[in-house]
Amino acid sequence: MRHDRWVLDLRPAPGPTHPWFAEARPTRSAGTACPQERNWFDIAPGRCFDVLIHQERVRAADLLSRS
Repeated sequence: MRHDRWVLDLRPAPGPTHPWFAEARPTRSAGTACPQERNWFDIAPGRCFDVLIHQERVRAADLLSRS
């Protein structure tokens, strides 16, 4: 498995991992509102998401032409 990109299914989180994902943790959310002064939120990943997707490197999207 590559370590720079991965997907983790949180739905079947077993044993000792379940409490870790149930606790609120600082989480960055870039979404469509980035850059934004406040884009860190305290959320519990296991209660808010079904999967986590990690990418080590990302870049800004290119605007599409309006023609």
